[in-house]
Amino acid sequence: MFSINNSSQIELNKVEIYSLLGKKLKEYNSNTTIYNIEDLSSGLYLIKIYSKKGMSTLKKLIKE
Repeated sequence: MFSINNSSQIELNKVEIYSLLGKKLKEYNSNTTIYNIEDLSSGLYLIKIYSKKGMSTLKKLIKE
């Protein structure tokens, strides 16, 4: 599991998890702060975070 620290209090719209090859593996559409990734293998993933205002951010996630 992982969480997103939303210190700016921007409302999140969607969170997507991608493999390094660009394949979408998971999508979360609710405004939650904890995301379950226990079914993913260990490795490096990309997370795309969308806000309600249309902005998006790309972050790296390392699952051990």
